[in-house]
Amino acid sequence: MPIQDRPPPPEPSKERTKGWGVIGLALVVIGFVVYIAFFILVAATGLSGATSPDMLPMSLMLVAGLSVLCFVVGVGVLIAKVLIDRVFDREDGYYSRHIER
Repeated sequence: MPIQDRPPPPEPSKERTKGWGVIGLALVVIGFVVYIAFFILVAATGLSGATSPDMLPMSLMLVAGLSVLCFVVGVGVLIAKVLIDRVFDREDGYYSRHIER
């Protein structure tokens, strides 16, 4: 087999994005759990904010916003990991060019 037709050796490990999956999943889980806990707290205390906007403390709104931000950042980290792994993986590039469907 000529050298050009051989697939490139696999990268030793995806060092470029090592640990991103754990960080992304942790952020998603933390954001989801805090958001659910926020709604349980609001339902249990009756702070719906429907009667008056002053009833819902600003700190609870901040927690809800930060939990959503944490969730979105976690999803963004996971998407970035997938894209970076796909772009820089030589083996994927080889097979996408040389293997017919």
